[in-house]
Amino acid sequence: MDQSNSGGQRQSTAKDGAALASQTPITAMPGPGSADRSQVEKNLATFDRLDFEGWNGPNWDLFRQFHADHVHVEGFGTTTDGIDPHVKWAQDYIAAHPNDYKIVAHPIRIGAGDWTAVVGSLANGGTMATLARWENGRIVEEYLFSLME
Repeated sequence: MDQSNSGGQRQSTAKDGAALASQTPITAMPGPGSADRSQVEKNLATFDRLDFEGWNGPNWDLFRQFHADHVHVEGFGTTTDGIDPHVKWAQDYIAAHPNDYKIVAHPIRIGAGDWTAVVGSLANGGTMATLARWENGRIVEEYLFSLME
């Protein structure tokens, strides 16, 4: 189950409804009336779905839906070009880290223009950040950073 709180941050929750993360969220985006605000809001909401449903599920159809066919991804010492290599990398990563990959919260969400920056809190206490450039509601460039503990 996903919840939105007053800051717009979504958290993944345990089956009993208890929140798995308790950070105070920060969301920064263009102000009301800005031409970019609506698109940034959509991109951040899509990124929430990508992580909490596509990555955590995992739901590879949804994961593919939110990345462009020609997506370029760098992170964790690898580079992939194209959606098929990116999905393969993600599947291999999850298989190698079955207890470390679940994202439980997005405590920091920033968007401006075609870019978003989102920090993910992991179930194992680790933290990761993703910078993404968007075109037509899909990620075309993605840069992944991790502070796994």
